[in-house]
Amino acid sequence: MDIWIGSLLDGAEQATGSVAIIDVFRAFTTAAVALANGASKIVMVGTVEEALALRDAGIGQIGFARRARLVTP
Repeated sequence: MDIWIGSLLDGAEQATGSVAIIDVFRAFTTAAVALANGASKIVMVGTVEEALALRDAGIGQIGFARRARLVTP
């Protein structure tokens, strides 16, 4: 398996085959804004189901998640 790391639009234009895109900027910007506005902590989880279970258990006041999609040719 070859791993190639690209960045931004130029990296996306050069990508071929199976590609994983990680939106780091949006995730960390959201975390920074949440903390700046009074969040005491951020709990990262691996699945939407885990996030919903934490919310249902009363851990935290707000929950949000992003689903990753694998796009193949």
